[in-house]
Amino acid sequence: MNTLNLKAALVFGLISVANAQNIPDAGTLFRQAEQSSPLNRQSAPLISLPPAPLNLNLNLDGDKKAIFKSFKFNGKKRINEEVLHAALVAFRNQEILYKDLHRIPEVIEEAYRQQGWMVKVYLPMQDIAAGVLTIQILEDAAGIGTAIKP
Repeated sequence: MNTLNLKAALVFGLISVANAQNIPDAGTLFRQAEQSSPLNRQSAPLISLPPAPLNLNLNLDGDKKAIFKSFKFNGKKRINEEVLHAALVAFRNQEILYKDLHRIPEVIEEAYRQQGWMVKVYLPMQDIAAGVLTIQILEDAAGIGTAIKP
């Protein structure tokens, strides 16, 4: 009987020691995880910045004209290229005033919108003398590239 009491006292003693330990709260666990994290959060930006937009001085260049034989799309993944070319048919092989170039990204954004997507489109800095216009499409930027269809 004496050994039974000794064993019971030992078990209850171990249980009370185990219960006496401090259980860490969420804040402590978060700080420990942050300190041991191998990622250096300062090493790289969260998103890469796109190239600068087409640099035009509309006060000086607004009345100049360009003719585009073709269009090149960068960043396009969600919509078929033929759909985008069809949206720009009114701009192909036509004289376009530099001050009206803003309409091209608007037309591409509308083509995406009709397919159920919200994106950002712009004209990056480029040489347009060859008649090829490059159009940059940001489908996956923060908060952009969102489906709008239910």
